[in-house]
Amino acid sequence: MELWGIILIVFIIIFFFYLLLCFAVLFRVCKKLFWVRGTDPDNPCYLRFEDYPSLQRKEYKCGYYGKAIRGYIYSDKRTTKPKGFIVLSHGFFGTHIQYLLDISMLAQAGYLILAYDQYGCGLSDGKNQDNLSIAIYVLENVLHDVIKRHLNGDLPIYLYGHSWGGYAVSGALKKYADVVKKAVVRSGFVSPVRAGLNLLKMKFPKFSVFITPGIYISYLFFFGLKCFTKGTRGLKTNHKTKVLYLYANNDKMIDYKNSLATYYAKHPRKNAIVYVTEHGMHNSLLTEEGQNNYHVLVKNYKDILKESDKNTRKKKEDDFLLNLNRVEQYPYNEDIKNKILTFLDD
Repeated sequence: MELWGIILIVFIIIFFFYLLLCFAVLFRVCKKLFWVRGTDPDNPCYLRFEDYPSLQRKEYKCGYYGKAIRGYIYSDKRTTKPKGFIVLSHGFFGTHIQYLLDISMLAQAGYLILAYDQYGCGLSDGKNQDNLSIAIYVLENVLHDVIKRHLNGDLPIYLYGHSWGGYAVSGALKKYADVVKKAVVRSGFVSPVRAGLNLLKMKFPKFSVFITPGIYISYLFFFGLKCFTKGTRGLKTNHKTKVLYLYANNDKMIDYKNSLATYYAKHPRKNAIVYVTEHGMHNSLLTEEGQNNYHVLVKNYKDILKESDKNTRKKKEDDFLLNLNRVEQYPYNEDIKNKILTFLDD
């Protein structure tokens, strides 16, 4: 055999084992991130429905390929004439409950909010979250159900999403130019594959560079072409719905190049409004102090649970809960709050 033939065979063998390594890495990542049900953290530091006495809600349910998508339609008890009907799509690592800060803000401003749990999350059916691109198709299905059953009444329809939900909102706009009046996208990403790679990069910064090319092939093998559905597809055909894209430059979860806000800053659309701040981290509606407060509270609570003496642990836990005021400890970033509400009200 000639030298070039031997080199080719060696290259094929190396490439085979390289892909095998990428498959193994992606399988492990998916097993921990995607192929599990989305649930909220099991600690008392998270906001609860009971923290907002003026909030009321009624159950919501629709079908999705034989499975149920569930959630609630929220409103403020003091609202007599709602301004509009908002469909809220939540982010990854949880359920719609983690967006009670947003829901309360929107309800107090006079809106009805349909906040549902994504497929494989919280109240909804589904063995696991499957993959990131599924969020677009679930939201499209929820919108179709709202329109079909006229759940919004005569109220204008708005969309609202953060992170994974922001990606879903931006992508779902493709089919609803004549239906959705406005949309708010907070910290949304362009590509679900790149979003997954960013999470991998955060854990293994040096190793991720080596396996990035193979991960794209692995994604295609595990999830098919749908995993490459981009959040930018919505405004390619939708030139009517006004969209507010929000992003903070110090967001570590969504990298700058994969941000929808960055994309539309570079590729302007008449119906896309971009607002980028230097600070705010991943959840810029909440002050950075509030975001840090959560992590500190969780750490303190976990330290209490490590207490070996049951009586001491019980006393410390009771004291912790007694002094826990979640609403006050998670203050709004007034700049972002006003930006969102002004955009929706105009």
